[in-house]
Amino acid sequence: MTEKKLIRWMTNNHFIWTLFFCLVYISAFVLSGREVRYDLDGSWCLALEYAFRHDLQFGKDVIFTFGPFGFLYPSYSQGNIVEFRVPFALIWCGFIAWTTTQLAHQIHGPLKYLFLAWFLGSSVVVGVHSLDVHVPFVMIFGAMVLMIDVPKRRVSAVVFLMVLAFLSLIKFTFFMTAVVSVLLCAAVQSGRRNIKKAILIVLLFSLFIIFFWLSAGQHMENLVPWIRGSLAVAGGYTDAMTTLVPKFSIFVSSVIAGLLFITAFGVVNLTSRVNIAQLGLMTVVLLCLFFSWKHGFTRADDHVNIYNLGIPLYFAVLLTRPFQEYLPHSARFSLGVLFVGVVIFCSLAANFQAAGTIQRAVRGWPGHLKENALMVLQLAVGDWSKNFSALENPNNNRLLDLPVARQLIGTAPVDAFNYKQSYIFANGLNYRPRPVIQGYSAYTDYLQVMNLAIFKSEQRPLFLLFNMETIDNRYPTLDDAITLPFIFNNYMPIAVDGPFLVLREKTGLHTNIIMRLLTEQTIKFNEVIELTPWNDGPIIMQVTMRPTFLGKVTTFLYHAPIVYLSTQTAGKENQYRFIPQMAERGFLVSPLIETNDDVLNLLLKTKGIKPENIKFVYASALKTFEENFTVRLYRPENFPPEISDHQEREKLARLRSPLFDH
Repeated sequence: MTEKKLIRWMTNNHFIWTLFFCLVYISAFVLSGREVRYDLDGSWCLALEYAFRHDLQFGKDVIFTFGPFGFLYPSYSQGNIVEFRVPFALIWCGFIAWTTTQLAHQIHGPLKYLFLAWFLGSSVVVGVHSLDVHVPFVMIFGAMVLMIDVPKRRVSAVVFLMVLAFLSLIKFTFFMTAVVSVLLCAAVQSGRRNIKKAILIVLLFSLFIIFFWLSAGQHMENLVPWIRGSLAVAGGYTDAMTTLVPKFSIFVSSVIAGLLFITAFGVVNLTSRVNIAQLGLMTVVLLCLFFSWKHGFTRADDHVNIYNLGIPLYFAVLLTRPFQEYLPHSARFSLGVLFVGVVIFCSLAANFQAAGTIQRAVRGWPGHLKENALMVLQLAVGDWSKNFSALENPNNNRLLDLPVARQLIGTAPVDAFNYKQSYIFANGLNYRPRPVIQGYSAYTDYLQVMNLAIFKSEQRPLFLLFNMETIDNRYPTLDDAITLPFIFNNYMPIAVDGPFLVLREKTGLHTNIIMRLLTEQTIKFNEVIELTPWNDGPIIMQVTMRPTFLGKVTTFLYHAPIVYLSTQTAGKENQYRFIPQMAERGFLVSPLIETNDDVLNLLLKTKGIKPENIKFVYASALKTFEENFTVRLYRPENFPPEISDHQEREKLARLRSPLFDH
């Protein structure tokens, strides 16, 4: 049999395509919540799970990067909501397999097998980022159906709109991608003078969003606040989370792959008359490319794989019939070469990120297929417990036991400050979160105000499990900067358990922070600010630091410029990560509060660590910030409140660590 006959036979043979469907289905199969993990990531995963089970309202009770179905995204859980997790996994992976085989069926020649091989291999290493890679891929194909094939695939078009709406309520980046894609689809139909179809597309998508929102136990009045809050989180993410810079080899390989991809768009535009549907579809693909780039390289750890594993999948749409049939042979050949180049450079980038990634994908695929096939079979027959660690070993949370806190708190509402909510769930406590559930994510003024508002309202928790902690070596009091002093004024430590101070709300009226301006200065980077003249008491600092146009562009396209706050104390210099947005309303700069003992020291008004001077440094040769910026120092006059009762002071002092030596 000749090569052409073999390809024709395989293309037209339904058995072969059914086999491909099964291989893709099993390879791509991912079940959320299988693992138990109690660290930072595990904590927000459990919080999303708790939010769904207890009908917490997103946009009001919870503001995070996820929506009400966000519990379906992560790998970690306490084995709850399996009745949703299992059907979603079974249906979603069927949808991925259908999308993949439908797309591959439209690719001419051997490139379809390279595309399928890449999909199958990448499924082995995509891990926890499966949805981040596959959701944009499905959305691109859905846009193709909605822009080009609506007359032929009316049912498919409706199904895609329903799927896009559901995915939108898992993660906010999915929501943004879906909304823009749907609007572009409507614009394409309007450009073709199919006004009714354009209106129907937008209307159905909106109705599906509302239906799923209500089905998740959410109230309609919270939909717009969820969008607003999620936009604030997304808008502050780059500024706050830029810390990890990729290796040069990874960056170069990834950029080359992206440039080859963009070159392919140029080939299509220069060698054929691009119609409005093709233009709309290419815009959706570029949108997905940009989001995957930002997601991968803002925090360039294993997130980089979201970009490098996804590009060849997104490229595949340019190899399908709607594009290929209008191109001359030379252009089709060029696209094929560019696709192979993208696969090569994405493979290199993946290997640079973790040595042996591609080899592991090739060698590990049979074992991956076998393991997933067994899992699918077990789930299909109802044997679910073997696939959830929390169900297999329900006692695996004993390390998080807080007997003292559990007895003191009982059924009263409690929040975890800063980000160890997992202890709350492991001890069966009554979780009442502040909206931005982990303080390091209160990136913007709006988010900080939302958190403080809860503590000033009747919805505040009676207790806090408090641990002075942060991420990325930030200046520790930047997280929940305006809420932290309020907590110190209105909650009292009553016990120590595990890593926590157990704080209880004080009785009586709340004490707000009253600030008196000490000094206002306009300074430059590396200019020293003396704190010694005011170190006879706590100091709150406000910083107004503005990026230049170049800074805004670099932040939008790649990374935010990294700023450091350098402190000088007793001849010793320490450098901390500084987030300008988080400091605009003020943060406690002195004394330095890094541990729970430092908190107790502050409340007892005993000697603490007081920086003598500070300066701001940023690690960029480019002028990404305005040269001059404003710094204001304030004295919080009623902070912290006096503890006049001698016995109360003694109780508080006994909570300190025996090794505390400040």
